[in-house]
Amino acid sequence: MDKGQFGPFIQVNRTACQKLGYSKAALLQRTPLDITTLENWAHKVGPKLQTEGHALFEVQHVTRDGHKIPVEINAHLFELNGRPTVLFIARDISARKAAEQALHHSEARFRLLTENAQDIIYRIQLQPTRKFEYVSPAATAVTA
Repeated sequence: MDKGQFGPFIQVNRTACQKLGYSKAALLQRTPLDITTLENWAHKVGPKLQTEGHALFEVQHVTRDGHKIPVEINAHLFELNGRPTVLFIARDISARKAAEQALHHSEARFRLLTENAQDIIYRIQLQPTRKFEYVSPAATAVTA
């Protein structure tokens, strides 16, 4: 599927118009490729749509004023009036992305703390094997 195969939207909902900052009429004049930052996503997603009939992927939507919104797209290929048509269901994943970033930063701070602590720090998996999952460098130095 190339850009030429994605024509203008044939229907959009109120939420899409509000989130993207377009009137319904203005958004209906655009294509899915006009509101994303990833120019070649159609080349990645298109083959999967054609072979499997559906695809799940993440892109960023760009609002009318240039703000970027991370979205998860669930795309389904079907036939409408004899023509191949793609139903795109977009879900705003801003909160999930923020939580993932916060978790990443928290893990990095924890790793920095445990790797540099002079205290012995370890974590044991109790079930089923009672094995060490993590042993800090200080603990390794004491037992070496």
